[in-house]
Amino acid sequence: MFSTISIEIDEFGTMSLCFYASAGISFVVAIDDLDIRTLNKVTTDYLKPKILSYEDFHPLVIDIWNRLNDEYNLDKLVPIYRIRREIGANCDRQKFNEWLLEMQANDMIQLQGGSLYNGTDDQIEDSIYTEISGLRCYAKLLG
Repeated sequence: MFSTISIEIDEFGTMSLCFYASAGISFVVAIDDLDIRTLNKVTTDYLKPKILSYEDFHPLVIDIWNRLNDEYNLDKLVPIYRIRREIGANCDRQKFNEWLLEMQANDMIQLQGGSLYNGTDDQIEDSIYTEISGLRCYAKLLG
C-alpha cells in the first residue's frame, strides 16, 4: 500500500494529505475539502490495518477507554465514536464492530444506547448499530 502519508502545506497555505507508495504511485487530497468522515474513509480504504486479531484489539480498547475516561472525565461512559477514532485506520471498521461486540459477549464492556449530546451524523455512524439492540453509542468498562 502506501509507504508514507504526510500533511503538507503549499505556498498558498493550502493543507493537503499526501499518500506516497514505494512504487511511485501517489495522490493528494486537499484537507480543506474534507470532513472527518471523509478523512476516516480515505485512510480506512487505503491503509492496511495494523490490528489484525482480537487478542491485539481488546487490550488496546481497554487502554483507550481508561485514558479517554480519565482525560475527559466521562463518568465511565465513553462514546464509541471516540474509541473508534483513536484506533483509526489501524483496524478495519467491520472488525472493530465485531470485536467490540465480542468484548461485550465476554463481559469486558457493556455497550449502551442513549443519544449523543449534540451528536453529528459522523459520530452516530462511528457508533455501533445492531439489528437486535439498535444503536449503541457508549462503552462502559466492566469489572
